[in-house]
Amino acid sequence: MLRRSFCVFAALALLFASARGRAEAVLPASLLQVDAYAFAGNTALQTVNLPQGALEIGDGAFQDCGNLSRVYIPATVEALGQDILTGCRDDVLVVTEYGSAAMEYARRGSLDYQADTCYRALLIGQIYETDEINRLYGTQNDLSAMRSVLNQFSATPYQISSRCDLTGPEILNAVSVAFSGAKSSDVSLLYYTGHGKFSNDSELQGAFVGADMNSYVTATQLRAALDKIPGRKIVIIDACYSGAMLRGKSTRAENTQAMTAADFVSSFVSAFAMRSKGSLAGNGYFLLAAAAADEESYEIDYPDGFSIGLFTSYFAKACGWDAKAQALTPAYADTDGGGVLSLQEIYAYLAAPLSKYSQSVQVYPASCRWFGLLRR
Repeated sequence: MLRRSFCVFAALALLFASARGRAEAVLPASLLQVDAYAFAGNTALQTVNLPQGALEIGDGAFQDCGNLSRVYIPATVEALGQDILTGCRDDVLVVTEYGSAAMEYARRGSLDYQADTCYRALLIGQIYETDEINRLYGTQNDLSAMRSVLNQFSATPYQISSRCDLTGPEILNAVSVAFSGAKSSDVSLLYYTGHGKFSNDSELQGAFVGADMNSYVTATQLRAALDKIPGRKIVIIDACYSGAMLRGKSTRAENTQAMTAADFVSSFVSAFAMRSKGSLAGNGYFLLAAAAADEESYEIDYPDGFSIGLFTSYFAKACGWDAKAQALTPAYADTDGGGVLSLQEIYAYLAAPLSKYSQSVQVYPASCRWFGLLRR
């Protein structure tokens, strides 16, 4: 069988399109195979589109293409070699079709991917409107800020729903409804702003507090609800003691600084595998929490009456939104200017300023730059 392949020394020319300043490999429609190491070391390459009908990608085909940010691999490609994208950008995106070999390749290799992906976001805000003592005044602004953040990233088009003042059981039901129909390639984002429970019972510590102040959602309950939802799950929590959702123990900044990445993971991932109390981390989960398990999370109250969660305010700024001014800003966490914001980049932006308020932001997985939480 005659196989039409592409290699850097082949007569077929590699064309570059400079539209919008991006270098794109334009491969011929007759292409069946990309040879091993065909593009290796080509740092000019930013996007690649393989044609429908391509069958195979050889070992290391795009290895060390340090600026490659996006590669489209059609479902016709059934054979993918080793180390195809090793040495590329951490946040390189694999675009393919649902159920394809490329989707499985990306999933197994911890590569970010879109495969007919649907992005859904559920924003839950607890006001406690009928409770004068426990009422929160920044909740509506928290929700507005998160909605504005998500809406400006068109390459990750989140379908957003918001709910306010739910009891514990209502929170779990809202999760089930909002993410119904999700498939394994989808992304489901849950944002919670409200009170976190303080308790000597490790199961209750950090639990979401229902609007009635008498019902709760523990990490175990939330994990059970989210486990029923296929695909990747993002949990962002702006609440006191929210770090308990990750570990169930104190992780103040001074302790976290001395902790290695291996220690960070082993401290709760192994426990999570056994479904222990106070843990919401595991494969397919991405988490960001406003404070350690024994720390409070604060609201900012401005003289003009504007209130917002401290964590949420900084999260919005990290992503290019000034919540108080209701205006776009540079995405301060996007330090490389790639238009992609990962959980690690947002965490890195938040950690130092919030530590001044004795809030130790928590993140899982540690140093995870490959998952593009938000993409332009």
